[in-house]
Amino acid sequence: MIKKCINYLSSLQFTVINLTLLFVVTVLGTLAQVKLGIYHATELYFGSFFVFFPILGVNLPLLPGGFLIGIMMLINLIFAHYKRLTFSYKKVGIWLTHIGLILLLLGSGLTHLFAVESRLKLAEGNSINYSYNIREVELVLIKQISDTEDEVISFSQDQILSKKSLTHQDLPFNLNILDSSLNSELYVDPKLSYATAGFGKDIYFIRRKKETQDDRKNITSAYVSITAGEEILDTFLVSNAFKYTQYFNFNDIQYRIEIRQKRYYTPFYMKLIDFTHQKYPGTTIPHHYESYVELYYPLDENAKFQDRIYMNHPLRYDGKTYYQASFAENDTVSILQVVHNPGWLMPYISCLIMSVGLLIHFLIMLIEYSNRIRSKG
Repeated sequence: MIKKCINYLSSLQFTVINLTLLFVVTVLGTLAQVKLGIYHATELYFGSFFVFFPILGVNLPLLPGGFLIGIMMLINLIFAHYKRLTFSYKKVGIWLTHIGLILLLLGSGLTHLFAVESRLKLAEGNSINYSYNIREVELVLIKQISDTEDEVISFSQDQILSKKSLTHQDLPFNLNILDSSLNSELYVDPKLSYATAGFGKDIYFIRRKKETQDDRKNITSAYVSITAGEEILDTFLVSNAFKYTQYFNFNDIQYRIEIRQKRYYTPFYMKLIDFTHQKYPGTTIPHHYESYVELYYPLDENAKFQDRIYMNHPLRYDGKTYYQASFAENDTVSILQVVHNPGWLMPYISCLIMSVGLLIHFLIMLIEYSNRIRSKG
């Protein structure tokens, strides 16, 4: 039985099945982007083990997802090496080509598991030390320590939606999530609101379907009670739709409470010195736009440098890559896409190894062919 399994996993038939499934999932995933948006279609079809389809109100796994197909292709390559390829100088090129392909598959999995995308919005003359996730939120409590420093305690989106009591070792009170919704719509009616404090006490929310389009975001809302023991002190309605800050006092210490887009802080600041936007003559179509930025550390005046970020010229620093993505507010605000991908070098390395392997294999075949021609002559 083990021998039959190894023979099948290393067979060309298994390879063809994987490639066929990959083709089907790619077509379906590409078509789904129209309705779901690029991000959610990618997660549903390519970043999952199975693709679920609703049948009679029940979601059934009818297709393997891109992640599972990638694992099966990786297994196929490894077992094909084990079964059929013996190492010799004539097969060095084939070995290198397959090793490069294995690294490419591993790099794809590494990117899916660990890559994080966020945005950084900068106005000319301003500095910032964080980027934010446009698809995920967090519940934060902020206590001011000094004029220039805050202590931030955050809870994840999953914790907000869990509707449970939230505790933290640095908080002298608990947070009880009475109700929450990933996407919601806000209305004014004091009779329907659970809030007893803050400007949200006259507002209530109703649930809405999760947004999937790339140009729309979810309005996440929650009723949060501040409790000390059995006593409920205040109940706030918090939402990432609010532009105003809500405060409360506990033991003569003031806290801010809010739901905001999840942030990723950096030890350095980025300052937008100048933003340039050029258009094609006589049109409003962008021809070229770039950000002239400065990176600096507040406690080290010598640790700073300046660079320009524009199309096909990202800035790579501290494990992150900053791409010029868009602009806003009459060309005074630059929007950068920030990508943290630990496996960003893997595709380059794998393609280089595959190219070298193919070249070596071609040269070996060419030399053998030339020797045969000469021997016949």
